[in-house]
Amino acid sequence: PYSLTIDRKALSSEKAVVSVRVVSKSAPAAPAPAAPPAENRNNRNQPAAVPAPVYAWNDFDFLNLKDDGKMSRAMMLPAGEYDLFVVVKDQSNGDSKQVVKSGMLRKKLSVPDFSKPELMTSSILLGGIDELPAALPANQQRENPYTFGVMKVTPTTTGEFGKTSELALIFWVYGAGNDAITRRPSLTIDYSFYQKNADGTEKYFNKTAPQELNATTL
Repeated sequence: PYSLTIDRKALSSEKAVVSVRVVSKSAPAAPAPAAPPAENRNNRNQPAAVPAPVYAWNDFDFLNLKDDGKMSRAMMLPAGEYDLFVVVKDQSNGDSKQVVKSGMLRKKLSVPDFSKPELMTSSILLGGIDELPAALPANQQRENPYTFGVMKVTPTTTGEFGKTSELALIFWVYGAGNDAITRRPSLTIDYSFYQKNADGTEKYFNKTAPQELNATTL
């Protein structure tokens, strides 16, 4: 899952096209254009057939942007190194005098290999958790990628919490293996909290009781 925040004021209207494309850095070079059919080889103006490029992920949406300009979606990628391209531009309104505004974001994207037989964790989501009465239908899941079964996660983009707010850390553990008898993982997770100082160093200030994930608690 990923979230985008689009500057609504940078566009001409609330209607926008958002394109998300991911290009693998290890993708093989594009094949050479195919030769034209034999009967057309004497025609020098006959263009060679160029194979369509293949992207690791390629998706787009036509959106009516809300005031906050936020959208959430999901992408599926195998492990590897990628270049991520996000293009946002005005939708055409049919007016030949329309000045279409657009912008592009390019970022490096690294997807770890969670299939390895070693203990690993996903990146951490900060936010809140709500329990839904039932899993979302497929037609609603696309616009709610932070919903996993009946667990709905509302991530925070600021990392700020009030003194009376609940701090939720959401992440997945991979490669834990299963106990031969219970067929469940047996993990102990410790949480220690540090304060980041102005000079970049960190100072320990608190911890919680260990979290046990085993046949009894899962």
